[in-house]
Amino acid sequence: MNEPDWVFLLEKIGKQKCVLFLGPEAFPAGDGQTLEQQLFHWLLNDKDTSRFLRKFYPDDGFFLFEDEKYKPRFLTKYRAFFQQDFSSVQTVLTKIAAIPFHFIITLTPDNLLAETYIRAQFDCRRDFYYKHRPANPFVQPTRDKPLIYNMLGNIEEDESMVLTHDDLFDYLESIFLARSMSLEMKTELAAAQSYLFVGVQFERWYTQLLLRILSLHSNRLNRLDRTALIGFNNKNLQQLYEEQFKIEFCTGNTVSFFNELYNRCAAEGLLKKPAVSSKIDPKSEVERVRQLIGAGDLPAAMDALENVASLWMPQTRELLDDLTLVRGNYRRIERAMILGLADMDAPNQQQRCFNAVLQLANQFEKLPL
Repeated sequence: MNEPDWVFLLEKIGKQKCVLFLGPEAFPAGDGQTLEQQLFHWLLNDKDTSRFLRKFYPDDGFFLFEDEKYKPRFLTKYRAFFQQDFSSVQTVLTKIAAIPFHFIITLTPDNLLAETYIRAQFDCRRDFYYKHRPANPFVQPTRDKPLIYNMLGNIEEDESMVLTHDDLFDYLESIFLARSMSLEMKTELAAAQSYLFVGVQFERWYTQLLLRILSLHSNRLNRLDRTALIGFNNKNLQQLYEEQFKIEFCTGNTVSFFNELYNRCAAEGLLKKPAVSSKIDPKSEVERVRQLIGAGDLPAAMDALENVASLWMPQTRELLDDLTLVRGNYRRIERAMILGLADMDAPNQQQRCFNAVLQLANQFEKLPL
């Protein structure tokens, strides 16, 4: 395996032609474990959570539940894991946020990277794959406002999560029926000139299916450069990816890789600068949230409140958790209305979401910041 071609990577990142894929093994979290391994240990060793499970499949990272009715309670514990302080992971995430990637696809359902962008005062747009649901309108990503796309669902939406083999097959059916991912996004992926895979678990059998979804096996995309950072134990499997998907595997660990990429971007003057002034007046930001609510733009109001409240973490953790719940409820109501499945009370439910965000904005304004 070779060293990464740094000159090539910096050129493609600078030209907004490099898509970063982040997998579950991208972030070591201490004790020789990855963040995903710590998550599984957290879930399987909790007596309240483990009783919901019949089996865990470590090679695939999937669960089998005693009953589907336990999923919501299981996901509450799942979300709680990501509310902890991961200082070692946060250091790497902060450097990734400063590197001017315009498009990042994560193969994990958490929002750690997006939250890092907010804390570092970098702008970003978030989206995720929600199987069998219409795709959100695609907005062209840029280095100043990159798209962070959770390809396997998001922890804010229970039904989007891929936790079991049945979830995976349902997800793949949605993919192959061309649902839930916009044509514009597929076009943007095809227009890239470099794919960078970090922490992607190529040993998992369904990774090949995900790559085929992106048409990486087709002759049409043979021109696209693919670089992966990983230590492969299975040489036969590595050869398959090299031959079928034209992926070049490079040496090194993720921390040293992103440190080096960060330093090289700094030397070339490519690192991003915070999009928001460090001197933020909370009261003026709350007033802007109120104005957005008054204009009927609740998504923008929620984004604005999240952006400013995240700067005062962990003091605002509970408020942000409440905002996440409101955002999830509002999305469900909107999707139901789009699909024609909303009940007669939908307008009132939407209004309650507006009221809830206004109350959270008032609550934030009263905090002793």
